[in-house]
Amino acid sequence: MKRHTDYKKSLNLFKNITFVLLIVAAGMIAFSKYRILGVILVFISLFLEWKFYRCPHCKKAFDPRINLTQYDHCPYCGEKI
Repeated sequence: MKRHTDYKKSLNLFKNITFVLLIVAAGMIAFSKYRILGVILVFISLFLEWKFYRCPHCKKAFDPRINLTQYDHCPYCGEKI
């Protein structure tokens, strides 16, 4: 039971980290001379979210708009997250 809770917390933490990376990248693109680095950060954060924001059971990618604190089960396979 504890393993599922830890996985859910790590998914939420990972989602928040990628969100912060996107915000930093957007700021770099808009207000700095490091626009290329900002674009690279956008692609890295999108890749990380696509690669790791998945169900631990069926390995299908979650919709980034889903707030996992509202759900206890995967919307695809029905297993507990």
